[in-house]
Amino acid sequence: MEVLKIEKVVLHVSEVASLLQCSSLTVYKLIHSGDLSAYKSGKAWKIRVFDLEKYLRSIKPYQDSN
Repeated sequence: MEVLKIEKVVLHVSEVASLLQCSSLTVYKLIHSGDLSAYKSGKAWKIRVFDLEKYLRSIKPYQDSN
C-alpha cells in the first residue's frame, strides 16, 4: 500500500517567518506592503506556497560590490 505525501498549500505567518529566517513582524510588513500576497482566514493571515515562491523569485539576490 502506498502512502501519499501531501504537501502544505497554505502556510501561517509563523511558518513563513521560520522559512525566511525573519520575524513574524517582517512577514506582516511584507503582507501589508503588498510585496507578499496573503489572505485573512478569521483573524489569521494565510500565505499560499505559490505566493511565497512568487515573492522569492521577485526579490533580487544580494550582490557584494567588493
